Amino acid sequence: MSRISLRSRTSRLAALAVTGAMVFGGTTMTAPAAQAVNYQTCVRPPGSAPLLQLGSQSPWVAYAQCLINNSVLDADPLTAAADLVRDGKFGRLTDGGVRKFQGCAHITVDGKVGSNTWTALTYWAAQPNWLCR
Repeated sequence: MSRISLRSRTSRLAALAVTGAMVFGGTTMTAPAAQAVNYQTCVRPPGSAPLLQLGSQSPWVAYAQCLINNSVLDADPLTAAADLVRDGKFGRLTDGGVRKFQGCAHITVDGKVGSNTWTALTYWAAQPNWLCR
């Protein structure tokens, strides 16, 4: 699992595929379409971050799901993470996403979102690069 530096903050925020034409000294060149990455805006709930684990349900779970989606790239380069639905329910898919993130971040892989995982999630979700694929 390696770090990938293929996306920039600009491409993460792009919402549409773009095709452009550039004119250089009378020669027209068509630029290839740029595919947008599914970057999500994560809204931090009020209060301090709780310990989350399988079975937890809260806005904090939805926040963690969003951060995971913005930190770990799935096999499909146009989608994020495991395409976790931000439903606030810590089920088996969220558990798998947390474990994948923890492995990539080289922190204890236990499926729980505690202080070390929160720190790593908030750091990596704010970076212009995917933590891992």
